[in-house]
Amino acid sequence: MICGLFSDRILSRSDLMKSSYDYTNLPRKKNIFFFFTSENTDHLSPAVHRYFNCERPGFFRLSRKFHRIDNLPALRDEIAGCARLFLCPPFAFSAEIRELAESMKIPLTEITIEPLSREELQQHLRETGNCASVPLTAKQRKMNFSFLYRFFQMSLITPIYFLLFPFVKIVYGFSVKNRKVLRRFKKQGLCFVANHCFLLDGPLMHIALFPHSPYITAWEHTLRNRWARFFLKAVRVLPIDTTAESFKQLNDEAEQIFKMNHYMLFYPEGSMRPYSQALRPFVNGSFFLAALQNRTLIPAVFTFRERRFFSHRFYPKITLHFLDPVVTEEVRSRFPRTKQLADHLSAVTHERMSLFMKQYYDSVK
Repeated sequence: MICGLFSDRILSRSDLMKSSYDYTNLPRKKNIFFFFTSENTDHLSPAVHRYFNCERPGFFRLSRKFHRIDNLPALRDEIAGCARLFLCPPFAFSAEIRELAESMKIPLTEITIEPLSREELQQHLRETGNCASVPLTAKQRKMNFSFLYRFFQMSLITPIYFLLFPFVKIVYGFSVKNRKVLRRFKKQGLCFVANHCFLLDGPLMHIALFPHSPYITAWEHTLRNRWARFFLKAVRVLPIDTTAESFKQLNDEAEQIFKMNHYMLFYPEGSMRPYSQALRPFVNGSFFLAALQNRTLIPAVFTFRERRFFSHRFYPKITLHFLDPVVTEEVRSRFPRTKQLADHLSAVTHERMSLFMKQYYDSVK
């Protein structure tokens, strides 16, 4: 058993991350990690899980339970059976933990963790060795647009909607604001761009747009399990990767989607950061596709607000805001090249979403 002590700053991130420690020296398939923090941050556990999955996918058996450190005697009992301690500064009680590990003769390793750069992330997604299975083929990535399969999709999505809507309404107080901006584009295929800050933000978008069900793009490594791929494609998830072949296939599928006047949803941040109140830089692939297809962009922002009473016992309230559209046709004449147009769409959308989030969170403080 191995114990990891992570700072709250590290737990607040969920990008794919790299560590200064080489985990290949540890025994394979025999590791159980327990994570400690100075605060109760159960909802941020995907951060550490994604970090270790990046380092050694499929080999770590991770405990989903986070332990809150209140005092050192309690920590002594918790780590008594641990074979190794990982300490990630800055961390509360760092000096005391070093003395505790020395007195108990438990090896302690200090590690630093940094997010992967964009180039490292793309390389990580390309490498077969970083995944539990081989990359998807073009046939496995391809979406079926036949009438029967679309009927099957809606027959699956509709019951999920009726089951999920009461749940998110009661547990998360989910609400949608400014839906009226969509009335102008009733019979058009639209590109929705949203911040990726919640595990269920994809299903929440389905709920907000019902009976229209958007096609949602996701990194292909989330669909490499055959059963996960079957279910996710049934709820209209499109697998993509960083190759030109994958983008060409996505562009062809987007053309069919927009011809049927359906919607597509993109997460241009590239990865999820739970409950984040700030917007990260965008990857411009979705805007390049919108420019190629000459489609209007609808910025969508998920925001969170602590409950007035018993906020420590209940999840924060989630609200989805639709912002004013970014109409590609209105600016195309100013940017003859597709790449220039995509860069402009990305900058305008990012600025609009960032400004809204800043104003919103400043107003609720």
